[in-house]
Amino acid sequence: MQARVDEAYDLFVRAVARGRSASDEKVRNGFGRGAVLPANAALTEGLVDRVEAIETTMRLMGAASARERRPGGAVAKRRRAARR
Repeated sequence: MQARVDEAYDLFVRAVARGRSASDEKVRNGFGRGAVLPANAALTEGLVDRVEAIETTMRLMGAASARERRPGGAVAKRRRAARR
């Protein structure tokens, strides 16, 4: 059982490292070590790209969603691919 947990953790570490452009070692030994960090500490650790108000994030997400729904956007492309 422990071998499975270790394997899953290794996969997780590699995915986080790839997504955050960091080394596996930095992810294992830093990145908050599983703790909840205040926003500015998370920024310093490289866990987040920026700190902004929730309203700003929601506005940006809405704009991105609208772009995806356009005829040439990602949603339209997924629908076309699913029909094939």
